[in-house]
Formats: sequence, structure tokens, C-alpha cells
Amino acid sequence: MQLETRAITISTVALAIALAAHAQSNAEGRAQRFTSDKYGFSMAVPRGWGVSTDQDTPLLVSYPASHALPQGRIPSDGANISVVPLDKFRGQERRSLAEWATADATGDSAPNSPIYPFKMPPASMVRDAVISSHDTPTFGPDDQSQHTVNIFWEFRNKRFAAHLLYPAHDPKGPEFERIFMETIRSLRPVKTLNQH
Repeated sequence: MQLETRAITISTVALAIALAAHAQSNAEGRAQRFTSDKYGFSMAVPRGWGVSTDQDTPLLVSYPASHALPQGRIPSDGANISVVPLDKFRGQERRSLAEWATADATGDSAPNSPIYPFKMPPASMVRDAVISSHDTPTFGPDDQSQHTVNIFWEFRNKRFAAHLLYPAHDPKGPEFERIFMETIRSLRPVKTLNQH
């Protein structure tokens, strides 16, 4: 399942990169939110980050399209955040958050990645959340070692994962992680067309 998650992430990164320049109006200081009508939540878009609105969940990039690298690699001083619903993976819906986090880390060859509770604000209506992080090992000279931080949560009886990716050992890593956690904690329920 991890390979499927990464395939979704990499394919949508290309789409988000193409849209990043257009979405950079967020750098002007206007607060933006991504709204998912399908899943009934909204989430803040960090200032200066681009956002793809072509999916039911957000994909955010910290760099303009002109800085994009081939094959889904992330430029130095760059990061991306992708949110993926568990229902994209048929037959996996019964996994607990911890099981999903463990499978995700194992798929990245980091099976001993510790998992911790992640506190969400009551206004988010998130029932449960966990966080884990690890570096992705490289297997060849062209591989990019990435640091991954993952947050898994349950909202309205559905499970979601958010992945923060940035080049391992990037000096901006702590800032990216702060932005990532603030972004996920900004999740708020919205009324959808299916609600009465």
C-alpha cells in the first residue's frame, strides 16, 4: 500500500507543481483555505505555498513551478504536503491508524519508526490522530534522501494521512514541520451537500 501512496503523491506532485505558480497569490498575504466538499472539511493553505485544487484532498507545495525537479524530486529548501484518504486503498479501510502508520513506515524501509499521539484541537472534530517521522534510505546515487513526517487521523468515521516530504537534513526542516503541524491542526468541519 505504501508504494500506492507514494505513486499517488508523486503523480499529484507533478500536477501541483504545474499549478504552483498560479496559486502563489497566497504569498500576497491573503489567507486561503482548501475545502473538500467530498469529505466535509477545510484546511488552511500556508502563506506562500501553492495548492492543487484538482483533487478531493489538498496537495501543497512550498516552491514555484520554476524550481521543480524531474521525477518527483523536491528542490533544496522545498517541501510538499499531501493529504490522502484511506478509502483510496480498497480493502484497507479496517486498518487502525497505528497499523496504517506502521505499514507506511515499513514501505519506506523504516520499520522501526516510532508512532506518537498527535493532539488536534477540539474544533477540528478529529477523533484520534498519530504522528511518525523517518528518513527514506537511498538505494542508488540518483536517489534523493527525503525526510518524511506523517500524520494519520480519523474524521467523520473516515481515516486520512498527511505526508510532509522535504530533502533530508534541510536546514528549513524544523520550519517545514512547524508549518505542517499547524496546517493539519487548522482542519475544520464544513457542511457538505450530503448533510442536512
